[in-house]
Amino acid sequence: MMCTLPGLPMFGHGQIEAFTEKYGMEYKRPRYEETPNQHLVERHQREIAPLLKNRHVFAESANFWLFDFWREDGTVDENVFAWSNRAGDQRALVVYHNKYGSTSGTLHGSAAKGDKATGSLRTMKLHEALGLPGDGNPVLAYQDNKNGLHYLRWVKEIRDIGLRLQLHAYQYHVLQNWRVLQPTAEYPWDALCSDLNGHGVWSLDEALDKFKLRPVHAALRRALDADLLRCYADLAETEAETADGKPLARASEAPCGRDETFEALTARAGRFFREAMATLDGGQAHARGSDEPESVAPGANADASQDRVDGAENRYRSAQRKYRELLEAASRVPQLEKQCAQRTLPAEARVVLPSYSPMVSAPAVWSPVAAWCLVTAFAELLPPERNRGEVFDKLYLRSVLAETFHPLGLEGEEGYRAAARVRLLITEEDGAAQQHRVNWDDPDVAWLTGLHEAQGNRWFNKEAHERLVWWRLLPRLVDLAEKDPTGKSPATTRDFRALEAEAQEATRAAEAAGFNLDKLRPSEKAGAAAGDPETEKALDPKADEHEPAGRRR
Repeated sequence: MMCTLPGLPMFGHGQIEAFTEKYGMEYKRPRYEETPNQHLVERHQREIAPLLKNRHVFAESANFWLFDFWREDGTVDENVFAWSNRAGDQRALVVYHNKYGSTSGTLHGSAAKGDKATGSLRTMKLHEALGLPGDGNPVLAYQDNKNGLHYLRWVKEIRDIGLRLQLHAYQYHVLQNWRVLQPTAEYPWDALCSDLNGHGVWSLDEALDKFKLRPVHAALRRALDADLLRCYADLAETEAETADGKPLARASEAPCGRDETFEALTARAGRFFREAMATLDGGQAHARGSDEPESVAPGANADASQDRVDGAENRYRSAQRKYRELLEAASRVPQLEKQCAQRTLPAEARVVLPSYSPMVSAPAVWSPVAAWCLVTAFAELLPPERNRGEVFDKLYLRSVLAETFHPLGLEGEEGYRAAARVRLLITEEDGAAQQHRVNWDDPDVAWLTGLHEAQGNRWFNKEAHERLVWWRLLPRLVDLAEKDPTGKSPATTRDFRALEAEAQEATRAAEAAGFNLDKLRPSEKAGAAAGDPETEKALDPKADEHEPAGRRR
């Protein structure tokens, strides 16, 4: 209240730090040794400091209006203090409930205020005090300083009914950043306002993007349905080998049959592919329902249009086939481990990779694997110049994937970590995984490995780094399983053990560096140079001088 009422706010010395000693200018030094209350200091920085930086909106009284808080029974709640103020086009509405209890009501008309020019009393409606439009019904946006959330309301609702609020004990709101939004076809703020129905969001732009992406997200959730992924996980876990070495799928032990599961996963993926590509291409016609034929306009261009439709359909079917091939190959990765591994994979590998003895529940392991298969197949539809990471972010796939993982055992932050691992695999540069180069500048890598700074050094977490090392092997493990389904080829065994050795070498290097990134990076560069003549040459500009002339040629 002190920061948002007209006049000069006065803070006492030590008030922000929660000191108990009261002393004035006649004291040369404090008599008590007091430690600042860090929680209170941080709360001042978070809630009070922004108001002081915006003090010019609250300082004057020309546009200051007090409002009554009318309860449903027609009485005024005297425990609620509410006022508005303006400075140019900047507006603010402050509400504070000064009681231990809950209340609800509406702010609409102001209390009477003396007019110095006429000597009479006058009142003002809330929309007038805030300088909102007096006609029409655009959408109104504002932000609450208390929680940082943004809200949408109809101007007509504020004008005709007022602003309805529910307040808890000693709760307050400082509503700022008011702006009027005109809905258009590109920015359907009116539809979003109706959809939010008074609920707040962290970002209106993000909420609008997600609102327009709902068909894509609905298709993705359907493609990665929890029950369907449990079927897939169960089928993958029940793959066994007969006496003669042929794979046997015991479908009767799974909730659904093998062929039915893969067909359902593939069919639902097709809908997601169409919706996502339609959004990226500006909502073109090829995003139609998967079971409905697309109409082609008659005329001279009908054949060309039909060719484009047929070409798009062929690409979608190809992506669906790719998805099924990846799913089936991934389901054989545990067989590779059983057939080729020198020993059981380490614990951190079994947390993230398909294994016969996982450290977590099967659906929690297999759902990110299936999501990676789906997103990888979808990436095949993108033109080569399209940045996969940007597409992943533009479609807000991270949050949707995390939500699909939650009912499968990856709750809270673990779901977002799994989604970040999926994004990481599809955005790695060609050849980066083969040379085991980790992009430590990637925010996802920093988060997934627990990278942090302490005492002037950058450190990462042992277990988290080891999980990332093994997870990055997934594409190559799936590739091995796709080339050799039985895993009995000597070449497959050799390649599998080479991947094991690579992961073990990476974990040993991290341990030797003491999990200090600044010590690990030079060894990474040296390791890359040892296996790459071009990198050796780049690190040693005089390398040509030491080579025989024939080799240089």
